[in-house]
Amino acid sequence: SATQGALTRDDFIVVASVSCIYGIGDPEEYERMTITLKKGAQFKRQLLLEHLADLQYERNDIERVHGTYSAKGEIVEIISPDGEWIYKIVFFGDEIEELSERRNNLDSKFENVKARKIFPAKHFVTPKEKITLAIKNIERELSDQLKKFKREGKLLEAQRIAERTRFDIEMLESHGYTNGIENYSRHLTF
Repeated sequence: SATQGALTRDDFIVVASVSCIYGIGDPEEYERMTITLKKGAQFKRQLLLEHLADLQYERNDIERVHGTYSAKGEIVEIISPDGEWIYKIVFFGDEIEELSERRNNLDSKFENVKARKIFPAKHFVTPKEKITLAIKNIERELSDQLKKFKREGKLLEAQRIAERTRFDIEMLESHGYTNGIENYSRHLTF
């Protein structure tokens, strides 16, 4: 049909990642997980670091890589998930004394801002309570699948899926995230 001038949907092939097929998480959950910082607000530095961990940021005091933060003394710098921005928070005790931002390049300088919303470092973020419930459901499904594989005599498949899933569960419990998390999107979004 393409040779006759009009294209139809049969003339196209769709290429998509697993994340696109299964979704990138719940947009409402993503919005709820953000942190709003305001100059002059009471906010404990340690609490900010814990929130950043919950939002899947990794500490990196050496390299400015997207989705990381550095914490040196009373200064915390956060690199945005896309790596385009650096947000600097200066604490004085439990107060945000200074809040500024700049582009993540050598030419830009920090400019003061009154407030800044910090978004999760990864698209698929879920509160701890939901992760705990999801893990129970994943374990239940794993148990059913292991029984099925064993009935069918697929012992190697049973061993492989058990090892992989248990590793993923450990990562979810300790970090709230695992590579290939989209494979568990059904459990995490219920």
